[in-house]
Amino acid sequence: FAPDFKPESLGAYLDPKNIELFAKHGIFTENEFHARYEIHLEAYSKLIGIEARTSIDMVLHQILPAAIQYSSDLAYSINQKRQALGSGVKAVAESALAEQISNCCDRLYQNTEKLNEILKTVPKANLDASSYYCDVIVPAMEQLRKDADLLEKLTPKTYWPYPIYSDMLFY
Repeated sequence: FAPDFKPESLGAYLDPKNIELFAKHGIFTENEFHARYEIHLEAYSKLIGIEARTSIDMVLHQILPAAIQYSSDLAYSINQKRQALGSGVKAVAESALAEQISNCCDRLYQNTEKLNEILKTVPKANLDASSYYCDVIVPAMEQLRKDADLLEKLTPKTYWPYPIYSDMLFY
């Protein structure tokens, strides 16, 4: 499915002129059209559900631990500098970066929890479920992606658990 796919567009399957055309030529019966419509709605919902649960897993088991480790190492570095050079050392760059990463990790964790919760309230009916995935789940996943992309930019590739864009472009 394309990123901008709307499940409501599958309603064209059930347009009487389409059903009539395909039935007239013996391609599909009306019942087969309805069945294909339901199958496509269900496939969309299952695909987005799998992607959402995979996103949660990636965030909790790979992305957050990597970014938290890096921010922890930054904090350790700040403390080491202050011990060695005195408490007047500001370590502005490290402090700002650690704070930005920490804030982003907090947002990412909160949005992951939100996604996990809204996944529990998916409607049962195929059209309602697919619309819910499209209108509620996909935007929540997009928010996770924004925070994860920012963390990817801020975290050195030695910490990052996945190939970064430049690795894929210039392998």
